[in-house]
Amino acid sequence: MVVLEMLRWRIPSCLILLTLLVRWNQQIPHGIDRDFIEVFSGNAEISKALREVGLHGASIDTCEDARAFDLTGPSAFGLVINELLRCKPGSLVVLAPDCRSFSRMSRHTSGRSFLKPYGPCGYLFVKVGNVLSERSLLFALLASWCGLRWIMEQPDGSFMPHLPKFQWLFGVLKVFTSSMYMGRFGAKSPKRHRLLSNCENLLKRIEDRAGYMSREQQRACSTTKLVRKYTDKRGQSRCVGLKKELRESARYPPAFGEFLASVFLELRHDLNPNCATICPPT
Repeated sequence: MVVLEMLRWRIPSCLILLTLLVRWNQQIPHGIDRDFIEVFSGNAEISKALREVGLHGASIDTCEDARAFDLTGPSAFGLVINELLRCKPGSLVVLAPDCRSFSRMSRHTSGRSFLKPYGPCGYLFVKVGNVLSERSLLFALLASWCGLRWIMEQPDGSFMPHLPKFQWLFGVLKVFTSSMYMGRFGAKSPKRHRLLSNCENLLKRIEDRAGYMSREQQRACSTTKLVRKYTDKRGQSRCVGLKKELRESARYPPAFGEFLASVFLELRHDLNPNCATICPPT
């Protein structure tokens, strides 16, 4: 019955097999005891905030252990699957896959375009980005099947949602989209982010709090520049990302984690969670 239900959700057969193998493995815990999972996102600031309000969960981030939590490998991939299966219904799943090869600034180097969305896979950072994006997509699909609330964050202008596999996901699940400014939570740069989620109520709360910043507010918030602009030999305007500043901007400000924790506490017992499920057949 479980397999038939997963097939109805159009979950790929390879993921169904991996899920069953993880569930049958008696060497790892399988208790339903997680309130949240944070996967590779924002230096685990959301996890810290959720633990401070008494919730129990897991933070799977390379900033904590780069080898054990390398999501391009099989062990970390299986670990996330097991953690999703351990979540209580309605738990929060935060996903923020690496955006280095998907950002607008790296478009020239990554070679991504609508004609060649996966770019030249000969570049390691492009290949890694493709693997992480597809695995994050599978996590979102499995989380929806488990009845969990998931939210995926990418910088504004990220090419990731335009990948063919993501377009396939949008045909399987009802996915809501929104945007927010991290500057509304005290970040040193306004930095607009794009959000995907199966929980419309969650996105509405974030958008109400941080969905808009005036130009004056953005200028006041811009204490740190993330790019350097210059003119090339042909007289064309160019920009290059500042690696240290961009790396630091990937860390969520503590205020964002605290806000998301407070919203989740209000929503997790909501009798009408307004979470999307599979799209009706056409």
